Amino acid sequence: MPAGSKITTNPTAATTMAAIPTAPKPPAVPQAPAMVIRPAAVVPSSIPVPAPPITAAQAAQLQELDAKYSADQISPTDYFIQREAILKGQ
Repeated sequence: MPAGSKITTNPTAATTMAAIPTAPKPPAVPQAPAMVIRPAAVVPSSIPVPAPPITAAQAAQLQELDAKYSADQISPTDYFIQREAILKGQ
């Protein structure tokens, strides 16, 4: 471009460019709500621990029964019959 030249704009061309329609915006994608992470509930130590459902004698009998069953000294049927009797307190 020669020195001293001026660049001019064509006002008609500028308005023509503005009149060209643009592509419509895509619909907004719904965002999932942010997950909220809360700390686990703290259990106070003042809550009493419930008594076990079986007595110490029953627990000992069940341990002996489990040992017999693990050593294949009694059948599964006998195991469950004897276990039920121990838990019923017989």
